[in-house]
Amino acid sequence: MLRLYRLEILAPSPGTDMRVVEEREIRARDAGSAINEMLRMPWPPKATFARLVDLDGKVILERPRE
Repeated sequence: MLRLYRLEILAPSPGTDMRVVEEREIRARDAGSAINEMLRMPWPPKATFARLVDLDGKVILERPRE
């Protein structure tokens, strides 16, 4: 059974530290598979940070753009 995860792509925003500029759904068997999918996805041009969250709102992985 596949689980749903949310990938939040963030970028700097005037007046705030960061803001979500794009959200994507990832359907995967487990958190490890969702992380692998996250690492393969392309980043939008101005994005500087990504966060993978499960449906309960628990952050699975946060990472800066390399």
